[in-house]
Formats: sequence, structure tokens, C-alpha cells
Amino acid sequence: MKSIKLFLFVFILMTVFSITAYADGGWRRDSRGWWYDRGDGGWPNGVWQWIDGNSDGYAECYYFDDSGYCKLDTVYDGYQLNSSGMWTVNDQVQTRYIGDAIDHFKNPGRTVLEGTLKVMSYDEVISTLGGGFDPTPDYEPAHRRKYAIFYLDGIHIINIMSGDGDNCFLEDIDKLYLPGLREGAKYNNQRVKISFNFRRAVTPTDMEVPVGIARALDAYVIE
Repeated sequence: MKSIKLFLFVFILMTVFSITAYADGGWRRDSRGWWYDRGDGGWPNGVWQWIDGNSDGYAECYYFDDSGYCKLDTVYDGYQLNSSGMWTVNDQVQTRYIGDAIDHFKNPGRTVLEGTLKVMSYDEVISTLGGGFDPTPDYEPAHRRKYAIFYLDGIHIINIMSGDGDNCFLEDIDKLYLPGLREGAKYNNQRVKISFNFRRAVTPTDMEVPVGIARALDAYVIE
């Protein structure tokens, strides 16, 4: 009985420390190199990533290989990376201001944004948002669908997931497509507040309508 209690105690400690590590996030190093703990149990892999490591409001750009390790002091895909892994041009570290970004890892939970909701037909989306490009001209269900497009009050920087859910990106967005929104017509052309979970918000695609607009899959209007 004592050994069982000891096992359970150790297991609980391990669980608590694992959760704490994920909650804190940040740079990590092991025998293979440096990697970045996103704080949600995941890490960037096979991707370029802007990271504000010192919380000064400016992010530096790094490349992480398919195993999740940061490339250091090399040229990758034509871009120079210094000994810290930062992208440089003529020895100058390139930065991006993200001080106003909505950081979903440091502030978990649902995101609330305010803007104007517009419900459009397929043809309206193609002409207004797609520049006339129609990626699915023969897919009849898409033509019958109504599209709820949420226009934000200006450009916002938000964390958003890749389509496969493996990576998270910073995106400048001024609109969102809300494919799961019910009763969208009820709020057409009205100012509303929406709530969504960023883990259900995915990067834009050029394979389906609306082209090039991020999607918040579980958004709803706050009454």
C-alpha cells in the first residue's frame, strides 16, 4: 500500500510539473539543440516562427526544422540565420512589432473581438473578396452556401493555427470567415461581438471560398 501511495504521489508531481512547464512556455535546450515550448504542449516544427523571447514587444524570426530544433548560424532557404538563430539581413536582426498582438498562449481561453458582420452569397464573396477567382466553380454545395464574414475594427495581430494544427502563426487580419455561425442572417450588417477559440481558428486557404481569409470554426455572437 505504501508503494502505491508513493507511486501516486510521484505521478501527481510529474503531472503538475508538466502542466507548469507548458503554461510557462519559452526556450528549451537539450542535447540536440534549442527548441521552443509554445506553452500548450506543442512546439513549432518545419516552420518559420516570429518569437518575442524577451517580451519587449518585438519578435525575431527563427526557423525550426522538422524535429522542432532551431537552426543556428547558417543560411536556410536563402535567409541568413545568426548564431542565436535569428534572421538577419546585412548582419542586422530583423524584427516585427507584436506589442498589440492577442497572445492566446499567455492569455488562454476564448477571444472576443468587435466588428461588423456581413452575410454574403457565393457570387458576392467571389467578386468582393476573391478578386474574381473561383477555386471551386463546379462544386454546387459551395454555390448555395451563405458566407458570414466578420470585419474587424482595423487590423489585429492574432495567433492562429495551421490547418493541420501542428503550428501556430502570427497573422495580421482585418476579417474572419465564420463557417459555423448559426443564424448569421439575423446579424447581417450589424455591429456585433464574437467569441472564438483560437485553437479552432485556422490559417487562410486558396483551395476554397473565401480565398485568403482566416477561419474561426467555432465562433458565435455574444448577445
